[in-house]
Amino acid sequence: MELILPGSIPWAGANKNMKMRVIRKVSVALALFAAMACVPDDGPFGVVSSGGRYYIEFSPSPATVDINRLFDIEVQIRAGGAEGEILCDAALKPDLFMSSHGHGMTVVPNVIRREDCTFLVRGMMMEMPGLWTLILDVERGGKIERALFDIDIWQ
Repeated sequence: MELILPGSIPWAGANKNMKMRVIRKVSVALALFAAMACVPDDGPFGVVSSGGRYYIEFSPSPATVDINRLFDIEVQIRAGGAEGEILCDAALKPDLFMSSHGHGMTVVPNVIRREDCTFLVRGMMMEMPGLWTLILDVERGGKIERALFDIDIWQ
């Protein structure tokens, strides 16, 4: 397959110097993408668990999350919907997964339960641009329900 960039010549017909200029331009573009903030809004964000029993609300901290930098999320687990009571007897297991690459985070976050029954998840990280899925597993009464939230860090 040929790589044809706007305003360029086909890759197969390019000489070595032209190829190096294209590679440098692509490398600069990728570096700029990597420097961009990856969470477009401040939140809080909300998502319903797979079985519909829980509403999980979360906010990143800092509000702007950068690629390859540690960040935290603050999480509330509510019974039923967004107006449900905050649950004190639920456990939380967070993760991030990049399905297009088949891998998750390279770090293990620390989950801290607060006195007000909310959670602080310290040490999350998205190592590269692309589509990531935030996985929030809620365990309560011996049952686990999963909530998924996609984060597209190209935007």
